[in-house]
Amino acid sequence: MHQEHFVPLSKGGEYTHKNIIPSCKSCNSSKSNKDFFEWYPQYEYYSKENEDFILSYLGHKQNTQQLSAV
Repeated sequence: MHQEHFVPLSKGGEYTHKNIIPSCKSCNSSKSNKDFFEWYPQYEYYSKENEDFILSYLGHKQNTQQLSAV
């Protein structure tokens, strides 16, 4: 199990529990430093239900598109 930064450290993300999600090695490598909202919908196992769960897990509100600007 890996730690994936929702907002990559290289793009200003912090090393806090609100920015880290558990990830398999393959997902972590695939996402790399990409923006979550650009990467995840194109991921082969994408589902809106899982996206909502991830955002809820991190404590993000419905309007999370502002994170894409980071």
